[in-house]
Amino acid sequence: QIYFVLTPEEGRKIGSVLMDKNADDIDFNDILFQSSLKEIVNILAGSFCNALAALTGFTITITPPLMRMNKPTMIINLHDLKMENYGKEAIYIKTLFLIETINVEGTLIFLPDSNSIKKILKQLRGQIRDDH
Repeated sequence: QIYFVLTPEEGRKIGSVLMDKNADDIDFNDILFQSSLKEIVNILAGSFCNALAALTGFTITITPPLMRMNKPTMIINLHDLKMENYGKEAIYIKTLFLIETINVEGTLIFLPDSNSIKKILKQLRGQIRDDH
């Protein structure tokens, strides 16, 4: 399970570029905005999974994103499963990326099941040791 979390302000920044509008004019209920934002998140998550797969040798797949919004954050859930299916460990990645001339911050949270995270961390530790 992968989540991408950003504040509404950051969502408006992305929307302003994607929709060619002023950030204040972005309507979170606009279907085109939501679709554009989900596609950006799908690209980010895909890049993360591809990099992680390259480092570990594992096959990692994602599903098309679903979008959830609440007041303090916008949460784009890339796989809509119940949280109790996952362990307590997570891979937490603070992101900063540039869209045209606008810096956008967000957080990618990867919640593999307990067995998978152990395998991933073991592979990553081996990669770190091999590089030094």
